[in-house]
Amino acid sequence: MDNLVNLTPFAAAAMPSMDRHGSELILVVLAAHYRLPPAGRSTAASLSPCELQEAVVVADEYWGDPASSSLRREAQTAYRKPGTDIHLLGHAWAPRGRPVTRGHVALQVGSLRHEAVVFGERRWSRGLGGLRPTEPEPFERLPICYERCFGGACGDEAKRLVEASERNPVGRGLLTSAREAPDQPLPNFEDPRAPIDGPDDLPAPVGFGPLARHWSPRRHYAGTYDEAWVRRRAPHWPQDFDERFFCAAPEPLCATPHLRGDEMVRVEGAHPDGDLSFRLPAPRIQVKLTLGGRVGVARMVLDGLTIMPDDERCTMIWRAALPVQKDMATIETIRVRELEPWENGA
Repeated sequence: MDNLVNLTPFAAAAMPSMDRHGSELILVVLAAHYRLPPAGRSTAASLSPCELQEAVVVADEYWGDPASSSLRREAQTAYRKPGTDIHLLGHAWAPRGRPVTRGHVALQVGSLRHEAVVFGERRWSRGLGGLRPTEPEPFERLPICYERCFGGACGDEAKRLVEASERNPVGRGLLTSAREAPDQPLPNFEDPRAPIDGPDDLPAPVGFGPLARHWSPRRHYAGTYDEAWVRRRAPHWPQDFDERFFCAAPEPLCATPHLRGDEMVRVEGAHPDGDLSFRLPAPRIQVKLTLGGRVGVARMVLDGLTIMPDDERCTMIWRAALPVQKDMATIETIRVRELEPWENGA
């Protein structure tokens, strides 16, 4: 919007929005990109801003065809997120790039921790003892994406299989019966607490990236779109809409309450030179809205963190939505700035 005044060194965007009750809002999003420290350091490092600050993402980005691939980055158009979405994008790396058959990836932010065992390529093989995975092949790096996690398309109507497919329709390992298992690939990423034991297992995918809105469990939070909604609510959100729909991170990576900055972060297995350890910056961002002679002030909430070890950077997202009460046309300025240490702010 032309009346956005961004006094920070980061990228900002403002756009019209609407809450679950149909009230008009002005949504303000700030995206801050920081350089990651060198991997392998034994002590945590502080972060400095990147010279290039990319624009706020306002359209979904997929790894490939949206119909058959996973979500890479989600548009920052939600008016609110009930928790902080945490994502890890990149690769699982063998130490120093020397091939291994097994490794692990782990992400810890504050007290929150999510991890996966990583295997080289494996397939189901039938032997004297029945179906067993082949020995994993050596790998130097494997992409951290849902295509490498448990899941897959389902042509069966069995409820348990359909539910498994809805969690990750682009994954691998989901079989309608053990008869089709021989030579079928297993997922590369598994939960260390629930390893796959047989082709009938239906584990939850162990992913680190954003879930698409039409995947489970997100879509179940979207509410009911029936004739009653058409008659009484459309185009507003349904009466049973749950704001958890806006959380794109898998449940283990959705921090509630929100992150505030200053949390310690540790990333394991996602860089060839070793682990990453750093402390999140903690700027306090304020938005001030002037419209029709009135002023509204809000402290922006940190509700997004994406770590990209391959690119040696991370992105932090702050968000605020202020009511405009059908006065969108009277907006004079939307000012975004970082509070000084001595200011209390909103």
